[in-house]
Amino acid sequence: MAHRKADLVQETSTSTGTGAMALAGAASGKRAFSAALSNADTCYVLIQNGSAPSEYEICLATYNSSGNTLTRGTVVGSTTGSTVNFSAGTKTISLVAPASKMLVEDNNGDASVTRNATIGGKLGLNGASPDATAAINFGTTLGFKGIHVYDDGTGISGLGVSANTLNIYSGGTTIAFGNAALKAGSGSMTELARLNSTGLGIGRSPNAKLDVAGSVTVSDSAYVYTGFNGATWTGAIRSGVQFDGTNQNLNFYTAAVWRGGVDSSGNWRPGSDNAATIGAASFRFSVVYAGTGTINTSGRDTKIGIRAATDAEKRAARRILDGGPKLYKFRDAVDAKGEAARLHAGYIAEDVQAALEAEGLDPWLYGFLCADEITTVEEYTVTVEQPKMRKVETTERAVELIDGQPVLVTRTVERDEPVGQMRPVVDRDGQPVLVPGGEPDAEGNVPLIPMLHFVPEVEQVEETRTREVKTGETRLGLRYSELEAFLRCATGA
Repeated sequence: MAHRKADLVQETSTSTGTGAMALAGAASGKRAFSAALSNADTCYVLIQNGSAPSEYEICLATYNSSGNTLTRGTVVGSTTGSTVNFSAGTKTISLVAPASKMLVEDNNGDASVTRNATIGGKLGLNGASPDATAAINFGTTLGFKGIHVYDDGTGISGLGVSANTLNIYSGGTTIAFGNAALKAGSGSMTELARLNSTGLGIGRSPNAKLDVAGSVTVSDSAYVYTGFNGATWTGAIRSGVQFDGTNQNLNFYTAAVWRGGVDSSGNWRPGSDNAATIGAASFRFSVVYAGTGTINTSGRDTKIGIRAATDAEKRAARRILDGGPKLYKFRDAVDAKGEAARLHAGYIAEDVQAALEAEGLDPWLYGFLCADEITTVEEYTVTVEQPKMRKVETTERAVELIDGQPVLVTRTVERDEPVGQMRPVVDRDGQPVLVPGGEPDAEGNVPLIPMLHFVPEVEQVEETRTREVKTGETRLGLRYSELEAFLRCATGA
């Protein structure tokens, strides 16, 4: 159904009383209501009784095509001020536009609408010219206490600005981005995200620049970048994870360098050849499980200075063999498991070092003997400045489902609010910056007022961080595959 306006629509009727008017045909030179209206359409009509000229009524009417009748509704004006009880006689019923329902300018050039206005095309406000770039074009000095854009008069879908809160409506519910919180539009208005001076919180109030509660699902291509200690980014990738939706790879970056990742076949690979280690001397993996042994580069074209063992090296190998491998338990395993710690078999790095030195050889020229400096991670605190926050209680409107019925409710919520004050903005010369504002004068001139900007208060807090430090200790190790090959020199096998 729709509300209709049309010219030259007039019929007669002999109906009496306060009920619907049965239409009896178009008057001479006029059109029937059926030519201008469809079933359930509404219009304004003027009903006049030719037999009793004092009886008239201007009202909203609904057209019924099956019975060719007009059901009378809201009265705009009448003989009695309400629905008229028409007496006998022929009535003339005309489709009209009541004066009280017409939009006209007053002597100041102003016009007002008491409820909803429908714009069929573009709209320019406060001197702005309507164009194809937007449905509504605002002038530079136009301000709103609230603006709402809906797809019908009941507020089904659109935007609402009220009390410094932007509310988004969709499907009869509120997806309220109010007070810096993005909320779900149904049920109990679950908060989805919150943005404040601390950062962006997904599913919670943020405690960091990006604070995510629960799991995160991404599709196609996505990036997660992480910066530490106030590092300044310039748009390049710094540190984080990238999901490559095109190649189906998971990539890892640090310091703007691709360090490696997992390809679409599930293979883990480094970002560059023969440059990165798995683990470190101070941060070791406990066990490496594999279906086969490691493959070491061993082609002739990758090696130089290929030679046989010297006599001294053969004697050193003999010394190591004579000392023999030993059985032992690892100290950290005993600390953790006690007597249940398992026995291991192998050589002692210090014995290997001593055997080489006994034959006048430099033990650190041989790749099977390793010495690594040990570091540890310690916590330390720094004093940093951050915006001062306070908890405030505000009221918000929400739609809740109560016994299956959407109900608009008002409730109190707590949120974080920065502490500070609005201060005048100045230019580089220290002069106040003025902007149009306030009510225009009689000539329509808008006064200039100081531009204000919110300046937050800051507070000093202690922040805990971590760093690696040297312990002064050295851990000795052996590459067993190379050591075993060296020991074969003792027998020349």
